[in-house]
Amino acid sequence: MRYGRRVFLLLALVAMAGCLGETPEPEDEPTIVATTYPLAFTASQLSDDRFTIQTHDVQSNEQGTATFKDLMNADLVLFNGAGFEPFNTETANVYGLNAWTATERIKTLETFEASHIHHHRDHDHHDHGHHHHHDHGTGDDNDPYVWLDPIRMQNVTHTVLDALKGLDPENAALYETRAQELHDALQGLHERYKSELRNCETTHMFVQDPAWTYIIWRYDLFQHHLTDLDDEEQQQDLKDRMDLFDAHVYFHPPEGPTANIEAFAQETNLTGLPLHNLAYLSPDERTAGETYFTLMNKNLDALNEGLGCQ
Repeated sequence: MRYGRRVFLLLALVAMAGCLGETPEPEDEPTIVATTYPLAFTASQLSDDRFTIQTHDVQSNEQGTATFKDLMNADLVLFNGAGFEPFNTETANVYGLNAWTATERIKTLETFEASHIHHHRDHDHHDHGHHHHHDHGTGDDNDPYVWLDPIRMQNVTHTVLDALKGLDPENAALYETRAQELHDALQGLHERYKSELRNCETTHMFVQDPAWTYIIWRYDLFQHHLTDLDDEEQQQDLKDRMDLFDAHVYFHPPEGPTANIEAFAQETNLTGLPLHNLAYLSPDERTAGETYFTLMNKNLDALNEGLGCQ
């Protein structure tokens, strides 16, 4: 599914390569382009507003060509990797971009359902490669939403730290201090998740968006994807699982469920609660002052409510 988009955007990149001979007008501040909101948030937290930081929705076909133009003009590009971008991020090196990929130092996991998970909740602080099931390098089969795990987000923080120190070595001490502060805040967020999700009436999440691999892996939960609802056999399988795990709640994106999932929820008396995958913020969310931490805490509140956690 991503291959066609990658070809389109790669061709756009090649087509614009001929424009690289023109040097853009210098700007007052260096520009950082991030392909996810969490990367832009991290750069902002560490840099103390020393840079112009832009987030580009690389999942939108309409923005593909414009995004590549901005990437080429940026002083620093922050990719997520793990198949999130609809193009091969290694092509950035061909065109001399100062690009860093957040997941290069992170063990990524396949997107999986409840029956496939293997838990290691005792390994809370580092990813040492001891997770023997569904633990792979980056790629299209892997879940790219690493930032939903506060511990992996700490690793993202240190990657962004190295990128900023390379871009502006004179202020390395500031970036290191701010990175430690963010690292500590993420540790506190992790401890809250760990404490509040420890005792729940159910550990089984029924979800529209299967983006929660790292949450369920870290906090010993399970996810069931509400998909293929046009298939009667699949519908019955989901109903059987909901009966088995006494599920009365499902989780959908903040903008609401799809029509077929809403109809299925009404039929099965499921109550919907929003979970935000944080890949991007809407204009309304930015205006309201939402941040990585406010949204992650709202997600935890929704999980507490939906799973009956004490």
